[in-house]
Amino acid sequence: MIRRGSEFGRSGMDEKTELLKILAKAEADVNAGRVAPIEDTFTNLREKLYREMLIIK
Repeated sequence: MIRRGSEFGRSGMDEKTELLKILAKAEADVNAGRVAPIEDTFTNLREKLYREMLIIK
């Protein structure tokens, strides 16, 4: 069952605004170097797993 914002006492616009604020803060964290972009995280993970696979073989 999909719940709509009005079922929780908030309008859909409020939820969209809150999501945009969260995304803006996350982007600011990446730009300030406090966290790495998700692409970097997965790239590093793939490289580590690949290296471990080569060692195991």
